[in-house]
Amino acid sequence: MYFWKCWRETRVSFYVFLFIAVTLSALLWKIMDFTMSELPPKQLFALAWVILLFASSALLGLAAISFGAVGISEEFAHKTAVFLLTKPRSIRYFVWTAWAANAVQFLILTVTHRFCHGDTMRRLQGVCCWHSCRGSL
Repeated sequence: MYFWKCWRETRVSFYVFLFIAVTLSALLWKIMDFTMSELPPKQLFALAWVILLFASSALLGLAAISFGAVGISEEFAHKTAVFLLTKPRSIRYFVWTAWAANAVQFLILTVTHRFCHGDTMRRLQGVCCWHSCRGSL
């Protein structure tokens, strides 16, 4: 039950970070294909890799801070800890359940982010190869 409460309180930020991660990958692919397709394939791939690396580091770092900052301390801030601690559960249960809920969300976000980046890099590599083949025909 508390796991569901933690999910309800953090799902908006989870969806926002997920939307940003997917959009970042898709936009990078379209922008790089449109504006820098005249670069040699290796330079285009390297530039895209560096941009994705820095963007994903910033996004995942911000998400980790956002998910890590919420937890049992939110219960004390919202004055709901007194009510929760009257239930037949230990404080350890609330701490670990909040941690697990946020860790699962961050893990799903990270895996989705990495799959999107892998797909983007595969597409960029394919686009680069297609452009270099087109030039040689």
